[in-house]
Parts: sequence; structure tokens; C-alpha cells
Amino acid sequence: MRPRPTSGTPRRTLQSPLYPPAYLPLYLPLYLPLAGLLAACAGPAPKGARGAGADSGAPEASEPTRSTLPDVMDIDRLLAHLDALDALSAASARSRVLGSAAFDQSADYVQGALEGAGYSVQRVPFTHGVWSETGPGVLAVGGLSDLAAGVDYQNFGRSPPGRATGQLLPVDIQLPPPGGTNSTDSGCQARDWDDFEPGALALLQRGGCSFSEKLAMAEAAGAAGVILFNEGQADRRGLVEGQLDDVLAHSVPVLDATTAVAEALLERMAVGPLTVTIEAQVAVERFPTVNLLADLPGQTADLVVIGAHLDSVAAGPGINDNGSGTATVLELALQAAALRAAGEPDPRDTLRFAFWGAEEEGLIGSFAYVRGLDELALAAHVANLNFDMLASPNGLRAVYDGDGDARLGGAEAPAGSAVLEALFTDHFEARDLDWSPTAFDGRSDYGPFILAGVPAGGLFSGAEVDKSAHEALIYGGAAGEPLDACYHRACDGVENIDPVLLLEMAEAAAAATAGAADLAPFVADRARSAPPRHHDLPYVGGCDGARPAR
Repeated sequence: MRPRPTSGTPRRTLQSPLYPPAYLPLYLPLYLPLAGLLAACAGPAPKGARGAGADSGAPEASEPTRSTLPDVMDIDRLLAHLDALDALSAASARSRVLGSAAFDQSADYVQGALEGAGYSVQRVPFTHGVWSETGPGVLAVGGLSDLAAGVDYQNFGRSPPGRATGQLLPVDIQLPPPGGTNSTDSGCQARDWDDFEPGALALLQRGGCSFSEKLAMAEAAGAAGVILFNEGQADRRGLVEGQLDDVLAHSVPVLDATTAVAEALLERMAVGPLTVTIEAQVAVERFPTVNLLADLPGQTADLVVIGAHLDSVAAGPGINDNGSGTATVLELALQAAALRAAGEPDPRDTLRFAFWGAEEEGLIGSFAYVRGLDELALAAHVANLNFDMLASPNGLRAVYDGDGDARLGGAEAPAGSAVLEALFTDHFEARDLDWSPTAFDGRSDYGPFILAGVPAGGLFSGAEVDKSAHEALIYGGAAGEPLDACYHRACDGVENIDPVLLLEMAEAAAAATAGAADLAPFVADRARSAPPRHHDLPYVGGCDGARPAR
């Protein structure tokens, strides 16, 4: 995953009462023992180096001895999963990147562990297209020989490869634009294409809808190719520097161009028909991969999705990013099943444990999942909890800012996310552990859920951003040094793990999972009919060289 900013000031929860009054009637069950995730202790106390927040007091002899899901999170089991993932990375030159043998073996490892605990695992395949440029792109226009690739035009990000020649036709262009950013909407409505001639090339202006929506409309109208130019305001005259959400969803070549190029083309078209040739000099390699899903049935069909990404970058084995999240979600699933096997009743909500593929390529697995939900399936999703980097060696305890009160920017979380944030912060407060807010900036697998209106929450221990002096005072560690100096590097192996922090975060993840399992839907009348959108967050297209979405 990409680094995400955290506030420089760790904080404690300040709200009182814990939950906003409007939600309070729904969440009183959180103060009661959680059905389905409590059982009599049947084994020894958790082993290993427990975190500072671990329970230490023994119950009085007269009380029944019980375990909750946080109680049974065990550092030795978590580290055993990390050892296994690290060892598997050797199959692919110390990497578990998309398309590698080590990724496939990691998926097999997780699936085997889940099936051993009695889960029926859905191995959901999808294909990701990895895009690369093979040349600078071509724009050939008679009489405009002074245009320079990389300066005046270029391959559009994630354009399909191809070459096209034909008459260039403008589509609902407004120059100068009538107002500020996104005041134009060239090609965004079906009526824009009423007079378009199939086989022609479309000249489109940035603004109003996503690049992918514009291209889909162009393809539906029969365009053989597209030149997409910048909108024209003072700060939108250079190259667009955009990208499509999914190269495999499209078939015609696309170039992006400066506003000055569009003005020159329009001047030529004012004289008479203009024939142009464009070529996107790019390559697309198709990688089949999978998401893994395993359900612990509840009393209702409402779903809480608990997710982590399973892949690493090519540079290293990804044991903190994101073996730490994978190990935590896997252990949550195994221990929740064990508590169920001890005879406890079902929780209210069905728990779906998800292991996403191709996150490092742009949240591809989680986007594939959310895009695949129809209206009824989306309506069943009560919450998403996301765990991506939980054991940074110079780390902190960061909680996604569900109520937005930290004003960190990023995406506005859907209604209900504040309650999920409180599940984490309440746990840390109860164990006298400080925490910091972190923004929903769209750089991990909660992003597609937020876009679809599903409440989300999660934890993050830090990437390459330096730890501040105040954070070092609160959390320990080295000020002025990265929270994870091995982020996206070969050294992100088992030695790059803080086991104390890992257990603290895993116990908080368990507490939030247990709490979310008994939550009623946050907003009963939330819009459920709109199809999931996937272009509104900053840096959509994800972690690898992402560009603005509009």
C-alpha cells in the first residue's frame, strides 16, 4: 500500500458519550457480551510477547472464566503465519507480487488454513492488466509537424494499445470553459454523441465525469480512438496526466493533450474536415489472480467484510505490507471459528473474511469485488474493516478517521464509519493505549467500499513517513526516522516486524470485529440502488504511480 498521512498529534477519544446520540439505540448491544464470539476458555493463556494493552488481571474464582475474540489473539500464531509467508516468498525471488508463484502459494496457504478450520472458501478469479509504455505515443496531423510527444501529447494512462486513423470530431467542447474545475462535461451524456459518426476519432475535453466514463461513451458511439485534452482553466492547460480505471475494460487507443493542442486542432477543423492518426504505444500483460472469501454465518444476511491484501510489491516479500494484515485477518477467522465450535450462538451479522489480490496494482481485487455486487448484494454490506500494515518497526497506532473530526483531508467516510472508529478507539482507551487518526485517502482496500456507500474503518501502523518528535514521545521509537524504513523494499521480511505492536493492533482488530458483528445497519435508508462508483477518490488507480481521477 501507499503511505498515508497521519496527524502529528496522538490523541485519546474525546467524545462523550462514546457513540453519537442518534446511533445509541443501535449500539447498546456492544456493551453486552457478544453472541457468537464468546466461549469458555479451553486452552492455556496466549503465549509470546504480548502488547502493552493485553489483559493481565485474572478473573475472581467465583466468576466464570470466559474468552473474547481479543483475548485469544496470540503472538506466536501470528508470527507463525508471517514466517510461512516469508518462506513462501523464496519461490519468487523474495516477493509475493501479483502473478508470482509465491502469491499463488500464499493464497493456497490461507485457503488451506481456513478449510482446516471448517470454512468453505470461495476462490474468486479475476484478471488484471498490467500496463506499460513501449514508446512515446504518436499524433500525426497534417500541417502541425511541430507537436512534440511528451510535451504536447502523450499516451493516456492505462490506454489500450492500438493505432487509429480517421476524421477527428469534437464532442461537446467548451473553450474557454465557462467556470471552475469540472465546469465542462464533454462526452458525459448520451446526447453528446447524437451526431457522432462511427469510425471517427473523438476530441474530448476533461471535466464533468471520469475518464473511464468518457471512454466508455466514446466506444459505445463507435469511436475508433480518442484524444482527451485538458479542460482549459489556468491550472488545467498542460498534459492531463490521467489514467483509466481498468485497461481491460476498454478497446480503443487514447492520447492526452494540452489545451493548446486542442485549440490548434479546433482551428484546423473550423476550415474543413481534419484527418488525424493516433497511436498509443503501450503494452498490456494479463495476469489472472484471485480474491479469497470465507464466511462465518450470522443470524442475518447482513455482511461485515474484514479484509487485508494478500500480495506484495515486486521489491520484497511484504511481511509488514501486508503480511501483518493477512496474518491478523486469518487468525481472526480461525479464532472466531474456534469460538463458534465451542458452542456459542451465531453473531447477528455474517462475517466475511476477505484476502484481496492485486492491491499493490491499484486496489484491483477489492474493486473487482465491489463492482461485482448487484443492488441487493451491496445492500447487505453493513461494514468493511480494513487491515493494511499493522506491525511497523518504528510505528504507531493509527485509526481511520471515521468521523472526520481530525480534518486530515481524504475521502468523506459514509455514515456509520464514526461508530466503527469508536470500536477501535474504545478498545485502545480501555487498555490505556494512545492512538492517532489517519485519513481515508483511498490508498487501501476500503476505498471501493467507501465509494459504494459502505461504512468503513481500520488500522494502520505507518509507512515511510518519518516519526515526529511528539509521536516518539508518545509511542517510543526514533524521531526523524521512517515509521517503516523497509516499506516496499527487499528488507520487509520477518525481521521488519514489531511483535508488541502487532499484537496490540491484532487485539484491537479483534475487538472491532466482535463489535461490528452485532451491529444493525447504520443507516437504514442509505442509497442502495446506485451502482458502485470507482473514480471519486484521489489517487484512484491505486498505489502504483496513480494519477488524479478527473
